[in-house]
Amino acid sequence: MDELGFCDSVSRVIGTGRRTSIEDHFMCNYPHVMLSQLASVTESGIYICLATIVGSVENSDMLYNECSCKGSLFVKSSALYCENCARYIFNFVPRFV
Repeated sequence: MDELGFCDSVSRVIGTGRRTSIEDHFMCNYPHVMLSQLASVTESGIYICLATIVGSVENSDMLYNECSCKGSLFVKSSALYCENCARYIFNFVPRFV
């Protein structure tokens, strides 16, 4: 990253003076490792781990349902309900815990 806050691996838009986002800053300043390489890392620290999910277990406790408001959903009267929105939700996103 240079003195203006630009990451070398992220191209800046000419003439905008735009600084890198927090996400770009994170991606530029920490080493990237494959999940298979993580066990052989000897230094403690923050690493960006690259992995490909090839499947998931159904009915797993690793997933929960999330409303578009980012609130978690629970079953109420045999349907998914969001307390933040105070309504039943039919379009939701499964998220990892």
